[in-house]
Amino acid sequence: IPDMEEELAQQELAEACRRAVDSLGEPDREIFQRRYFLYQRTEDIAREMGLGHSAVRSRLMRGRRKLREYLEERGWAYANQNN
Repeated sequence: IPDMEEELAQQELAEACRRAVDSLGEPDREIFQRRYFLYQRTEDIAREMGLGHSAVRSRLMRGRRKLREYLEERGWAYANQNN
């Protein structure tokens, strides 16, 4: 049962993360998805999207902050442990 509970908690967290990413506006959502789901380098994202490298890094930083806030508001308090 503990393994099942852990798996369910992980699924719930994954769904909450998906909703958080979906709540980002464009182009932030696309940048976040390219970086953290497609594992593209920030330099490549910037070049392909016609943005500056620093703009991409800033948008990723704000996106992580929004993700953390979204998760904390929904009871995922440990989402801020490493930052």
